[in-house]
Amino acid sequence: MQRTWFKTKAFTALEIEEFQSISKHKVIQSATVSDMSIIQSLVEGIEQIDPNGDMMVSWGPDAQYMTLTFINEKEREVIEVIQQKFKTPSTGFYGRNEQEASLYTTIRTLLD
Repeated sequence: MQRTWFKTKAFTALEIEEFQSISKHKVIQSATVSDMSIIQSLVEGIEQIDPNGDMMVSWGPDAQYMTLTFINEKEREVIEVIQQKFKTPSTGFYGRNEQEASLYTTIRTLLD
């Protein structure tokens, strides 16, 4: 079965939440993005990452944790970012990945 990042691409908003850690879900920073060009750019960037991560990772309780919730009229699709790494639809991760690093930098600017 072919995995994909998103069921749809017609998103109208994006909620970004950064938590204290993966084990402490207290929101320390958040932002809502409604600019369709930014949302579309992030969707396209995420989709360039292969959805089948090549390694499994066990994170400690203090790992950085962020969620990206892409929203349209009918549903919400959540992408998890742990230690600056995107959790793929296969639930795997990648080692060093320039695409992820670039996307993470963009997302940080939306929070800061």
